[in-house]
Amino acid sequence: MTSNQSHPTERELVYCHACTEEWYRDEHGLVCPRSTCGSDAVEIVSFPPPLFLITFGGNHHCANG
Repeated sequence: MTSNQSHPTERELVYCHACTEEWYRDEHGLVCPRSTCGSDAVEIVSFPPPLFLITFGGNHHCANG
């Protein structure tokens, strides 16, 4: 199993400041894929949370149980 297959949720989400489009970096890189935009004014906006924890009102709960 490759590292991409063992951690499928570890994908970088990219945001375009010109048109507000969002996409995964591994699918379209760091240039907006929208045909009417094509801007490179983008930002990587999210990574998976550490240890897959989700916070609810200050309490940590495991997302898978």
